[in-house]
Amino acid sequence: MADLTEEQLHEGVTVDITFDSPGPEFGDLFMICGYDNPNFPPPGNYAFGEHADLGFSQIDDYFGIESESDDGEDVIVWLYPVVNGECVDHHPGPFDAIRLQFNVLRNLPENAERFLECVTALATLSMNPAPNIDATQSEIDAITEHWESNGISPGSSEALQVDW
Repeated sequence: MADLTEEQLHEGVTVDITFDSPGPEFGDLFMICGYDNPNFPPPGNYAFGEHADLGFSQIDDYFGIESESDDGEDVIVWLYPVVNGECVDHHPGPFDAIRLQFNVLRNLPENAERFLECVTALATLSMNPAPNIDATQSEIDAITEHWESNGISPGSSEALQVDW
């Protein structure tokens, strides 16, 4: 893998899943929580509700899978709606993409599998080419190796204290 950037080392891995126009609206995306949002009925063009078993919930203005462990970050996987290449909040959609983010440094290594599961599952909602899971796994491995070679175990209390 090429040299890692400071952003990759500290913020982790991001994968965008893009959609053809019209993309999902907020009501579609909210279905990933397992129920309808009464203020934003889903148009039904995207089956995010079929992936409620991934465990996403609304966290602040975005969506995430909360950790079930006291170790590592509070949120394992973040999901952000994207318009014109930028994460948006308080936006009804349609969205061009969704961005999944996994902070390798601040999460326990076993949580990487959960992130990759989310990427694989949610990529099925797009007609566009699926993200390269092997390349994403290699990026996660390279970031993990970097921190371990510096004496920091991802998801440890030391990892949570690394400031950027």
